[in-house]
Amino acid sequence: MCEVNYVDELEDILNNRGIDKRNVILTGSEILAQMGIRPNNDLDVIIKPYILDTGVFECPGRSAFRWRINLSSNIELYRNHLHFVGITDNDIFSNHWYNTYNGWNIIPLEICYLMKKELGREKDQRDVKLMERYDPQISRKSKAYEQPMIKKAFYKIICRIW
Repeated sequence: MCEVNYVDELEDILNNRGIDKRNVILTGSEILAQMGIRPNNDLDVIIKPYILDTGVFECPGRSAFRWRINLSSNIELYRNHLHFVGITDNDIFSNHWYNTYNGWNIIPLEICYLMKKELGREKDQRDVKLMERYDPQISRKSKAYEQPMIKKAFYKIICRIW
């Protein structure tokens, strides 16, 4: 297990806004750092949608289905970060699709695997190989989170329209 970079900075940001970290999920390569696979270079986070709807952050088109803002040079806040694999923020929170490590909620390695495979960038392909080396059963295990193709297509269309 490794230390996840930038969580102290995120905790300061959350405390300044009165947000409990139990309402936040780390959704990017942070799980790779937590599992000791590789260090994270930044933090990608989601916050419970009802909190975002209060206007606690200046968001581009707060009612938009998907967006991203920089909370700092190291931390990005997303709405529906995993839409392209057919998973919304509500899905993650309501289905409890996260684990808690050191007081922080983090998406499971299997969801990170699906995300990285779908993104397919060079850096994501490297991470996929690292995850497969770490857990040779990751591809099979990730199927528990796979969403129907129609749901993935629907969210991709919604994002183009918004």
